[in-house]
Amino acid sequence: MFRFKYFDRPYTQNYIFRYPLRGAFVLFLFLLLFTILYRPLNTHEALSIGFEITMLVYSLGATLAAWGTIVLLKRTEWFGLTTQWTMSREFLFILIVVSSMGIAVYLMAFGVEESGEVSRWNVPTFWDSFHRTALVALVPFLYFTSFHLKELFRKSDFVSENSEEGENAIRTKIHISSKLKKESLQFFEDEFLFATSEGNYVVFHLWQEGKTKRVAIRNSISDIDKQLESVPAYFRCHRAFIVNTRQIKEKRGNSLGYRLELFDCVDQIPVSRQNIKKLDSLLAYVD
Repeated sequence: MFRFKYFDRPYTQNYIFRYPLRGAFVLFLFLLLFTILYRPLNTHEALSIGFEITMLVYSLGATLAAWGTIVLLKRTEWFGLTTQWTMSREFLFILIVVSSMGIAVYLMAFGVEESGEVSRWNVPTFWDSFHRTALVALVPFLYFTSFHLKELFRKSDFVSENSEEGENAIRTKIHISSKLKKESLQFFEDEFLFATSEGNYVVFHLWQEGKTKRVAIRNSISDIDKQLESVPAYFRCHRAFIVNTRQIKEKRGNSLGYRLELFDCVDQIPVSRQNIKKLDSLLAYVD
């Protein structure tokens, strides 16, 4: 039997959520072009204006509702903590934003559509507007979310419950000492994400028990680097950072420096210019 803990693990935030203004522009263009070109779910023009203008009005209204909802949610404590962004937050965020778009389109129809003799204040009419909008709006959100699905499919995520003890038995355990005699730290080699210097402390970022943990040790980054020099995958990429190269998901930058994205981590790790060639060489040989 296998465990695959993905809903509560760190996940890169959707582009539309991370950049609300730019995301709203992309969302508006998609809604407008998609509805005009494909006319999904039997969309039609209002009686008083043409089809293109009708779709323009609805697309703009739905986009403004999405942008406003995103801005408000990002100000809340639960959705504003980007360091704790997970797949479950991602899906809940999408559900709330898409729902706000569906409600906005339903309310806009009172001003755009001809009311006729039958009142629009009824459940079937609401559901018709809501589900049509939601089905179309889901496409761009899920498109951007799918960019980071590879974060969920790592070999280390699949752990056999029957063989867990055996795997742990052969995993290398790291022991870190502190300048304080009573302080020490132990972790498995593959649990280490990165360490960074913060004043008189070095903060270790570890992936343990399905979540990222921060542990501070009173020591210098240079001394910690010496303690970790026996681990080939650990590399001091910057004067204030040591990174586990096996945890690198993506590197961005040029000859002036890199920014690293890691699995199970939303922090970006800098790589100084003088360490670029050494890192590239190391990545070519690290399993």
